[in-house]
Amino acid sequence: MESQGLPPGRYDAVLDRRLAAAIASLPDASAETAQLDDAEQSYRLAHHVATVITQRLAGLEPDQRLAAVDRLVRHLDAPDAGIESPVRLLRSIAAPDGRHRAAPGVPLGQHDLLVNARGEPGLAAELKRELASADRIDLIVAFVRWYGVRLLVDELREAIARGVQVRLLTTTYTGSTEAEALRRLRDLGVDIRVSYDTQVTRLHAKAWILHRDTGFSTAFVGSSNLTHSAMVDGREWNVRLSRAATPALYDKVATAFDAQWESGDYEPFDRQRFERAVAVTRRVDEASALSGLELRAWPYQDEILDALTVEREVHGSRRNLVVAPTGTGKTVVAALDYLRLRRQENRDLSLLFVAHREQILRQSRRTFREALGDGSFGELLVGGHRPTDGRHVFASIQTLSSPASRDVIADDFDIVIVDEFHHAEARTYERLLDRLTSRWLLALTATPERTDGLDVRRWTDGRTAFDMRLWHALDRELLAPFQYFGIADVADLQQVRWTAGQYDRGDLGRLYTGNDARDRLVVRQVQRIVADPTSMRALGFCATVEHAHHMAKLFNRQGWPAVAIDATTDQAQREAHIRALEAGEITTIFTRDVFNEGVDIPSVDTILLLRPTESVTVYLQQIGRGLRRHPDKPVCTVLDFVGQHRREYRYDLRLRALTGLPRRQLAQAAEDGFPYLPSGCHLELDRQSREWVVDNLKQAVLANRRSLIRELQSLAAREPVRRAPPLADFLVETGVELEDVAKAGGWALLRRGANLDDRPVGPDEDVLRKGVRRLLHLDDAERIDRLYNWLSADRPPVLAAEVDRRRAWMFLVTLWSLRGAPDELDAAWRGVWEAPALREELLATLPLLRERISRPSIALPDGDVPLRLHASFTRDEILAGFGRLTPGERYSHQAGPWWHEPAKTEVLFITLQKTEAEYSPTTLYRDYALSRELFHWESQNMTRLDSASGRRYVEQRSNGVRILLAVRASKQDAWGTTRPYVLLGPADYVRHEGERPIALTWRLANPIPADLYEVFKVAAA
Repeated sequence: MESQGLPPGRYDAVLDRRLAAAIASLPDASAETAQLDDAEQSYRLAHHVATVITQRLAGLEPDQRLAAVDRLVRHLDAPDAGIESPVRLLRSIAAPDGRHRAAPGVPLGQHDLLVNARGEPGLAAELKRELASADRIDLIVAFVRWYGVRLLVDELREAIARGVQVRLLTTTYTGSTEAEALRRLRDLGVDIRVSYDTQVTRLHAKAWILHRDTGFSTAFVGSSNLTHSAMVDGREWNVRLSRAATPALYDKVATAFDAQWESGDYEPFDRQRFERAVAVTRRVDEASALSGLELRAWPYQDEILDALTVEREVHGSRRNLVVAPTGTGKTVVAALDYLRLRRQENRDLSLLFVAHREQILRQSRRTFREALGDGSFGELLVGGHRPTDGRHVFASIQTLSSPASRDVIADDFDIVIVDEFHHAEARTYERLLDRLTSRWLLALTATPERTDGLDVRRWTDGRTAFDMRLWHALDRELLAPFQYFGIADVADLQQVRWTAGQYDRGDLGRLYTGNDARDRLVVRQVQRIVADPTSMRALGFCATVEHAHHMAKLFNRQGWPAVAIDATTDQAQREAHIRALEAGEITTIFTRDVFNEGVDIPSVDTILLLRPTESVTVYLQQIGRGLRRHPDKPVCTVLDFVGQHRREYRYDLRLRALTGLPRRQLAQAAEDGFPYLPSGCHLELDRQSREWVVDNLKQAVLANRRSLIRELQSLAAREPVRRAPPLADFLVETGVELEDVAKAGGWALLRRGANLDDRPVGPDEDVLRKGVRRLLHLDDAERIDRLYNWLSADRPPVLAAEVDRRRAWMFLVTLWSLRGAPDELDAAWRGVWEAPALREELLATLPLLRERISRPSIALPDGDVPLRLHASFTRDEILAGFGRLTPGERYSHQAGPWWHEPAKTEVLFITLQKTEAEYSPTTLYRDYALSRELFHWESQNMTRLDSASGRRYVEQRSNGVRILLAVRASKQDAWGTTRPYVLLGPADYVRHEGERPIALTWRLANPIPADLYEVFKVAAA
């Protein structure tokens, strides 16, 4: 298919007239092009012009060049390189078979720095995509280990199959490289050379060099070896170089590799020689001692403290449950929370801290003493210790359960804190909690689920103040990272009966038990993925008890000692099996749900998901059994045998819980190989399972109007009298979100479409319906409560106070839209009351918005400006809040900073992600949070230091100007709705650099909330 000198492959070139002419003769759809985003055009066009200039100047004599540069600068006259609108990029020329090779995440014509940060491509994910389009591959690394190799083995195999030469240089230095990993690479066809010198040649270079015949070659140079830690979760820095951008630098890297390859320092891989060399160099390093408790609040601990504030101040809940993994410092959070409550109350608060072991009580008391700066704080009530004062008591549950304890301490405390709260339903805890009275209850646990099915949340009003999501804990390295492999199952689940929201257990057991083809698949995949099955420590979750025992027999026949545990296995035998697993005497324990919760075996390094799990909670519990950190476990391996599921099976709920990705991004993420995962994690699906999962995901997210109406009709038919369920119940039953309902037209329209609402349509209901979707960003309790009270009244409110009129117009201008809003406030209110179904929808929606508030907000000091820091607002709402946008006023500020002269305030409207592309390294690092107090921002491109706005910025400390930062991550959310800004609030000038644009650093008066900081901060590993 080659034509006009353009070989097939990936490109990243601005499509000028020369290229357009070259691809015009190609078959339709052979050339893949894309419109270039406005935010990237200045960089890309400048680079394009620079290339043209370089080519022109190279053909001139030295004395002619200055004159030529002058003419070029004045005229930029290069007809062949002219650009037509819209600007497009040549992305790919199809191979002879008509297929386009996979596109990398980082454009081929640009450089980037990969730091294994969340929200950016990880090294492993990016390499997988780049290997697919390479024509030759060179790799030099000091260490090669199987956990790293297996992340890329399929891509390497595919490359070699299409004739790509792969060369690898490595070493025996420190004995870290694994012979088995090299053996597997050699068997694939990789040409391997090793430095066996254990004295002098200590290789530290790490680089991947990917040659492409198109000229768009790339190289990754940095700190990452071919190991799991280096590829996905280590604090590694790797520069991705582009030959198109800097050919000299790329050529130097490629030449250096060739020089090493041809030197006498490296010889072909020989396993026996390799193992002898490793035996000489290997040494065992003792693990360093763990550090003590860190009392300063880490960002994730601040998130917990913010959540507790919201629960108490917004939701009015004083009995709060915090769920977070072991090792997150929940006692530190409790101490800081107690300190904060004391300061708020401005008095000493009595405290009872309850735990089940004396050691925990002593450690907890020390934590409180350090937090309070009081070395005598707290008394013990455990063993032979008895308090004398009894105001701050650290007591064991065993001692408190004794009737004699009532003679020692009172039953009422200001604050009661209960550690390991999942024991709360045990009789001793139950008696204690029934007896105690307190103003605040704080419950701490890592595992709220109990094996007896009881819900400990009854002690906390059915609520959970904070539940650290799996991906949050993984991001913060509080859990062991996972490598998750989805494997297409041979068992067809589409014919299995589906009852009461799950597959029929008996059908599943019969499908899996004694299925020889399925057994062979499981054995083959364990052999393929697990480095040494005889040394793994695995838990296997099965469909039935019979299935569990069948799998144990299968593994035993393979020489992998295994046992099965079921409900009939007594406790002593269970504990003996667990000890045998930890000691390496057996490899696997198979079970049917026995180990979903309440079991802590940190050494478990492999999870086998051998049956579908409908419950997201159970699914996470099963995976969580392998995520506890252990010094001998670099990663938890998860093998999920993915069947061709019925449409009722919700893969979107599982994958969303596992990855933290928005539901509407899951299908694309699955197709792309999940490049954006929690730090250190890797998730891949084989070709068949990916097709099944993507199809399932696309069906699940197809929350269109027709499908939601069918769901609503089905739920209404369950009622004794056919009627629509409450909106909140509908969301829970269907698993959709408010945004899905709004995008489908709204709750009122769905009810009417399901023939569950026959009220007449209001004259402006079609206009207002779209406005409900625009209001779903509301996250300020005061604002939501006021709107709810106004809308609950029998008639529209009559508002005299200026601040109320502004607050009302902030709501109405969003509901109506600026263009559609009436010119009078009263007319805008009347339109809402003339659409009763729409008003009812608003009244159903507002409490749900209030319920999902996750951070506290702070009022601006301006009495007439109803805006709050750390709350979300559209641009028009901020203008209305300042009184600049009023009924009848069509003033609209489209982009950039906004100066408000009456308040001497400039609002900097900042969008961090400038392009619609998922990832754009040329625009990513202009505006970002340096810390929770410091924010880096670039002014508009033409702003000079001596301009009016430039002086306002750099002289802000002395000129009385107030700078407000309004920040959003991107222009649109996952549903395609314009994303609001979070008002970060007043900021003071710190420093600046350059001009046109001016790079400024601001110091915020109020720290960025911890959850927002994770989104707004500059990329970090």
